Amino acid sequence: METAWKAGLEDVIAARSAICQVDGAAGRLYYRGYEIGDVAGSVPFEDVTALLWHGALPSAAEAAGFTSRLEAARGLPAAVADLLQTLPRDTHPLGRRSGS
Repeated sequence: METAWKAGLEDVIAARSAICQVDGAAGRLYYRGYEIGDVAGSVPFEDVTALLWHGALPSAAEAAGFTSRLEAARGLPAAVADLLQTLPRDTHPLGRRSGS
């Protein structure tokens, strides 16, 4: 069954959020009160993740612990890593075979 394509934000549910605020008139996006332009490129990815998950930027000690926990969870099962090694380098990341 094929799904009909919809333009724009049709059928997208909008709600209030403590995580993100969009000020469309000013062209600004905020994460937990921080303007994205102030954190992008200057705050490590892991710290922004902590901000989104916990509501505040972490202290240095909190950041180190949080980063360690993220690193420990990043591993791939050996079977998945082995499969990825067998794929051609130009394989599209979202590719699939018809009928599979």
